[in-house]
Amino acid sequence: MNSLVDILACPMCKLGLDELQARAMEYSIYLMLAMIYSLAGVIGFKIYRMMAREEREMIEKQAVPPAPPAARLSEAPAKKEVEEVSSR
Repeated sequence: MNSLVDILACPMCKLGLDELQARAMEYSIYLMLAMIYSLAGVIGFKIYRMMAREEREMIEKQAVPPAPPAARLSEAPAKKEVEEVSSR
């Protein structure tokens, strides 16, 4: 048996596998571990974003709402008229 197989493969796999099969088994184990951590990371990120959005919405509900657009528009012409009168 090749010494590389003895190093790379898990104890049960290295008994009956050649080098190529042992390497394939090793990569499949890495893939399974990567999937577990990837899923945990994605789920954790989604939970973080959901909590941040809810916190932002709560802050927006507690804040004083800005003046309605109609009130802001009615103020602008009045200032313009005052400037025109003062310039004459």
